[in-house]
Amino acid sequence: MDKTVWDDVDVFRTLRIMRDFSNRYAYDLRNLPEQITLGQFYRFVCELPYDSDEDAIGEIIRRPGITMETGGDCDDKAVLIAAFCNRYLRTEIAEHFFKCADYGSGLEHVYNQIHFRDGSKLILDATYSENKFGFEEPYKESILCPI
Repeated sequence: MDKTVWDDVDVFRTLRIMRDFSNRYAYDLRNLPEQITLGQFYRFVCELPYDSDEDAIGEIIRRPGITMETGGDCDDKAVLIAAFCNRYLRTEIAEHFFKCADYGSGLEHVYNQIHFRDGSKLILDATYSENKFGFEEPYKESILCPI
């Protein structure tokens, strides 16, 4: 089930920052090759090192340019994908969401869900190098945050 309203203040705050970073810092991607496709960029992001926030106090959100240099965790890579879409695919996308998934122990993962103007939908979870374009792990519940 997908929800659009939630009570978790920390999740709401994190998603708000993610949305802000993906819009405000989309220009971090200004030096990408003009011909790069969404699929190519997705694969590039998947191959970036996974870097957890476990040692930090609270959640750390990186701007897209930093994630491109150092890697990041699920929220950082979702921001990077969103920034790419904001910069290069704005005219093709009808709606774009950060999707937070609960696999049974609370909201613990975030990735991108895109609805294109042609009616198609695409899931982009670039967290790990083995992830596949368009694949989504089954979840118990989720929330959607518009970007």
